[in-house]
Amino acid sequence: MVKEDIGTEAKLCLDYFHDLYLATTGCKPTIYGARDMKILKTLLKNYDIEAVKETMDTFFDYPRADYTLPRFMSRFDVLYLRNKRQAEGR
Repeated sequence: MVKEDIGTEAKLCLDYFHDLYLATTGCKPTIYGARDMKILKTLLKNYDIEAVKETMDTFFDYPRADYTLPRFMSRFDVLYLRNKRQAEGR
């Protein structure tokens, strides 16, 4: 994937995160542009956009007070693998 594509997909993921946050909490998230885009670009180097968005859905399914992108990144592997195993029927 070329760098421009990763940036575009990261922005789409950031918008998706914003919408999920707003729907879940009723308020807008505080976005730290450079930090949060770096997190999403890092994930998108290894996973496709649908995997990142599906994992965000799972992240927001769990009740918590700290819906931040750094927290999402720290939980990404666990949630991604959980989704993958469920899809495979394991």
